[in-house]
Amino acid sequence: PERLKDIRREEAYEAALRLGVPRTSLHFFDVPDSRVYEHCHEVVASILQLAQVHKPQAVFLPHAKEPPSDHHLTYAYGRMALDSWARPVRVFEYGVWYWQHWPWVPLQFNARASSRLKWRLSALRRFGIGAFTEYNCRLNIAEVLPIKQHAVEAHASQFGGPDFPRSWPVLGELEGGLIVQSWLQPVECFRVTKLAGKS
Repeated sequence: PERLKDIRREEAYEAALRLGVPRTSLHFFDVPDSRVYEHCHEVVASILQLAQVHKPQAVFLPHAKEPPSDHHLTYAYGRMALDSWARPVRVFEYGVWYWQHWPWVPLQFNARASSRLKWRLSALRRFGIGAFTEYNCRLNIAEVLPIKQHAVEAHASQFGGPDFPRSWPVLGELEGGLIVQSWLQPVECFRVTKLAGKS
């Protein structure tokens, strides 16, 4: 809904402000939820333009194996843009929904679709072992964890409640809040890839 889109944008501005990032540093691509696959060329062109203007040394993208299509396609389109840019850069992949598998969430023995999904993801990721092989960078963020938590809390619509009616799961309620808890640990994990660019 348009109202929710506006709310999420304001929440992003507020979260950035809590991290010391001004509104002018945020850019939105205005792609509808679950429709990223329809906007490949626009997204790639927008990321490429940002890279050309800002010349980053590091770029953060959703993990390539993130379950929602919007997330793993954002990674794919980001890599397409960076490959086209062809400059040396480090890519940091981060997980959001990635952690929806054992041991970060419990497994149940029932026929529900959500239970089957968790078993499938857990098996694909070798019951937690995959995270230790795929994520090759671990940062101790204990000092700044309260600031991160304050920023996460700015995304109020992602935590549900009567003010935000919706027909899809939100992160604050997923697995009883265990997914969000997995983000708020003193160690943050990334998969880091160095792109050499072209000489």
